Amino acid sequence: MAVSKISELTTSQKNIIALIKNISKIFVDFHMFSVSLIRTSKDDCDFDFPQYL
Repeated sequence: MAVSKISELTTSQKNIIALIKNISKIFVDFHMFSVSLIRTSKDDCDFDFPQYL
């Protein structure tokens, strides 16, 4: 009983870790897309974008 509870816990932890990795990957991909979009926009016009982007 105790062993199955531990394995259930580790499985759910693995799922949570995988979910976090997927979310962070999506966030990074979106950030890279935003940065590339801003770079192309910078080339197209002389508008000054904020430095934090």
